[in-house]
Amino acid sequence: MDLIKKTALVVVTAFGFASAAAQTGTSSQKEKSITVDGIAQTKTFTSNGGNADIAGVNNVITITGTLGKLVVSGTGNQVYSDKVSTIRVDGSGNRVFYRSAPTKSGKPATAINGFDNSVQKQK
Repeated sequence: MDLIKKTALVVVTAFGFASAAAQTGTSSQKEKSITVDGIAQTKTFTSNGGNADIAGVNNVITITGTLGKLVVSGTGNQVYSDKVSTIRVDGSGNRVFYRSAPTKSGKPATAINGFDNSVQKQK
């Protein structure tokens, strides 16, 4: 078996084990900071100008209110935010949706790294 096939097999096997351990990890909201780290968590938070750090695999996170900075890393996360100033996305297959930003353009400052990540305005 060549190296590409072996690598693909390892990735598929690891993803299968990760999927079997659904809804694991941690999430917290302390003062103005929201943190999520885990697998397949579905959570809703309210923010009043704080920051959020979302990491892991296949999480679905909704944040109502205003965020200063949103950082998303990992694979296959979906994050929905009402109002956010800055968005940074790392990893692969992450989707970030926002409604507005407190800027003249109505768009947040964005930094997108990795593969197949996106930041979109939600209608």
